[in-house]
Amino acid sequence: MTYSNALKLYPYDSIERKKYMREVFKKYIASIPLYVKTNELNIKTASFTYVFEHIRHNIIDIISLFVPPEEKSYISSKNWSDIKYRKKIFDVLIDMEYKPIIMWMFFHFNYFNLTNLDQQRKILMENIEIFYKYYPQYMYFSSIDELHDCCSSCNPLFSISYQNRNNKVILENYSKLIRKICPDINYEANQSNIDKSLDQTNPNNRLKINQSNQSNQPNQVNQLKQPNQNKQKINQNRRQFYQLTQDAISKKIKVCFFSEFLTIDSSVLRDRMGIITQLPREKYDVYYMAFTKPENIKGTISKSLHNKLEDNYIQVPENISEARKFIGSQMFDIIVYCEIGMLMRPLYLSYARLAPIQVTTWGHSETSGINTIDYFVSSKYFEIEESKAQTHYSEKLYLMNSLSTYYYQPTKMLLPPNYLFKSRKDFGLDDRMIVYCCIQSSFKISEEFEKMLNGILKGNPNARILMSTNKPFCNSQIKRLQTLMGEYDYKKLLFYPALNISSYINIVKVSDVMLDPYPFGGCNTSFEAFDLNVPVVTMPTKYLNGRFTFGMYKKMGFIDMVADSPENYVKIAIKAGSDVKWREMIREKIHRNKILLFQESESVNNWNQFLTKIYNDKYNLNTPLPVQLELPKDEPIKPMDLESWVNGVKESNTNTEKLEQPEVNNESNTNTEKLEQPKVNNETNINTTEQLEQSEVNNETNINTTEQLEQSEVNNMNLEINDNETINQILDEVMQENLSFDTFIENT
Repeated sequence: MTYSNALKLYPYDSIERKKYMREVFKKYIASIPLYVKTNELNIKTASFTYVFEHIRHNIIDIISLFVPPEEKSYISSKNWSDIKYRKKIFDVLIDMEYKPIIMWMFFHFNYFNLTNLDQQRKILMENIEIFYKYYPQYMYFSSIDELHDCCSSCNPLFSISYQNRNNKVILENYSKLIRKICPDINYEANQSNIDKSLDQTNPNNRLKINQSNQSNQPNQVNQLKQPNQNKQKINQNRRQFYQLTQDAISKKIKVCFFSEFLTIDSSVLRDRMGIITQLPREKYDVYYMAFTKPENIKGTISKSLHNKLEDNYIQVPENISEARKFIGSQMFDIIVYCEIGMLMRPLYLSYARLAPIQVTTWGHSETSGINTIDYFVSSKYFEIEESKAQTHYSEKLYLMNSLSTYYYQPTKMLLPPNYLFKSRKDFGLDDRMIVYCCIQSSFKISEEFEKMLNGILKGNPNARILMSTNKPFCNSQIKRLQTLMGEYDYKKLLFYPALNISSYINIVKVSDVMLDPYPFGGCNTSFEAFDLNVPVVTMPTKYLNGRFTFGMYKKMGFIDMVADSPENYVKIAIKAGSDVKWREMIREKIHRNKILLFQESESVNNWNQFLTKIYNDKYNLNTPLPVQLELPKDEPIKPMDLESWVNGVKESNTNTEKLEQPEVNNESNTNTEKLEQPKVNNETNINTTEQLEQSEVNNETNINTTEQLEQSEVNNMNLEINDNETINQILDEVMQENLSFDTFIENT
């Protein structure tokens, strides 16, 4: 008994007793792989994120050793569904002061055991609430890197994306909690190489004019007594304003795509590389960045991309704090996070404001829940009706009229020239079999989908379903399949280990039909199947991650292989396998129309329009300004060094401005309508199924008022002008009438 031992060693010194127990507790947790066993997975070889749900009860046994004897039986009851029980576990772990195990115990969500799923999700929401209310300030994470060290291997909430549920509220609440318990994560870099004085989102902010804080301008009275000098100063400031505005209009937009998966041959790379390479360079400075050293980029496709954009690849420091500073110093106008939630360092970086506009898209196919991410880019082909789809996202949803990806044909991109495909026999298959390909991660094989697979095997005696053990199946899932199918049909599931890309594509080619898993479907796997003219059976959900294949069929113009129920899914799969004539008809349709899926130029055009629009909307640059400025000959003005001027302003603003938090607007927007720039969100209350008591919630984010922000910018610009109304009125006239600069000055 560890508690008893501690009591014997330190009977009167409670401080030393607690110190001793904390040290021993950490040693117990650190040595879990040595003495904790589970029949589900190999704890020494499988990823901890898959193992954890199977050893949670073992950790509770360890916790029970560190409580007084009278509390041990209660802790050992393992009544995890009881919120009072979880609060007790929380208190004990807080007393042990070991942050990593607290995070894993309360936020890691199961991959395999999803019995009573909605109840499990309710427990997760309650756990977030427990943390938000009771997590003590002395236990806050001192830095973002300390937080990362606690959950560096995997996102604890990664698996909830595979549950066919709306995760917006959970992810928003979790994000607010992280912002509270790790204040260092609330970081804001210098935001733009176009100064905030050009941020025209506020119509009254068209030109910053110094009307207040006159004590900072001791010479103002003297200037007013010298009207000629004052007028000359006004004209000079107007010229500067015009110079800055024209620079903002004429400059290239600096956009950066960020993902570690861009440096390996991954699905994220294939989804995004076409857009990265095809955006017009006369309009954009395009970069991509990751933590990987250039010499470690060794994948066939990733190396090819790096060779093409070597000068535009940016390696980010591994330390997250340093990475934030470094990325901020690059002065990007727009950062596109190709995925958020798959790896922890990019996830935590997305909590910072590192660019004025921050975007994500369907790499992880899930909303981030993070209020520093402004837009989510998707496609009208992949989403339900826009106003309803918006309720799935914390970001402002932008639906493109294209597939939103410039996707290269897999056979041309992934296979060497003159590649010779192998036959079925090379993979242990024969021509009498009807081969269904379903090589997917184990956690995509849901219990609902298992029943569909069983129906296909029962309805087609010659069927063989190809599956993958790349991501391990736990023993209880294997036993569930065996019980469901029976030993005879279970043997018709043929499991393959991790395959190289050429072998995988070869297996798809020799297959008769591909089975799209439900509810989290495939995307790249469907692109690969269609490239080889292989039909894919699919049943769409109402969420993005279950609608990719359906969207591709809509793009090609037919939906013969799309089911609206599990029963129809099985019927279509059986027909596609056994009715050769019908299957060949589907193959021919795919062959004729698949050209619509690959290297879609409209996707490039849509990304071009989107990036330009959100940039222009940010700075209100859609209003035309005079194309040509005719400066007075007697008052030549030297071109402004915009970058150094902006840097000076930014340095002086560092201590006065706080993190901006965009507010989600759930109103639907079409692509032809003007996008509203996400607003600042002061809300920090957690939205739970049960309303939290307002007295328990503290506002963790300090945001300057509009007046403070304007005043800070006014002081930095040092514009000595007093008639705000007059100047803005004249400026409006110039913009509307396209007056020359001479006329503008003369009218003044």
